[in-house]
Amino acid sequence: MKAKSIVLAGAVALAIASSWAVAGDTAKIRVNFTKCSPSPAPPGYAFQMSGPVSGDVEGVLTARIVNGIGSADGKYTFLEADYFVAANSPGQSFVASVAGRLDNATGAAVLYGYVSPTLANDDGSSNETWRGADVHDAFQNFTNAAGAPCSGGTLTLTPRWN
Repeated sequence: MKAKSIVLAGAVALAIASSWAVAGDTAKIRVNFTKCSPSPAPPGYAFQMSGPVSGDVEGVLTARIVNGIGSADGKYTFLEADYFVAANSPGQSFVASVAGRLDNATGAAVLYGYVSPTLANDDGSSNETWRGADVHDAFQNFTNAAGAPCSGGTLTLTPRWN
């Protein structure tokens, strides 16, 4: 009888943990993007790239690159950027500050950061709901049909609270 109780308790704990994992994953906000054609940026930024966003947020993204520093062996470029997302739906605009590493051989990059509590979008808006959310930025560099340098990927926001 004791063994059955332990197995039952284990099954209940597993079911609860699984439902928490699924609930946590559905709370994530996924923003797909394609940004192309580097252009001059405002003071404090090296350059910027812009393009559409889709997924849980639709609108336009402008990625402003703060800096890119090459590794000593030339394999990687360490990036720091601010992503300004101007959403079509009021209240979904946000700014993500991220930093991470670009693999120069493959063109793949992974950056981590947060939804900025201090930077506002160009229209002066900021997202109170997602403020402080963790941000995972994964993208792949490519050249589009017109020959312009581009990056396509996904920003995944994980809110810290609801």
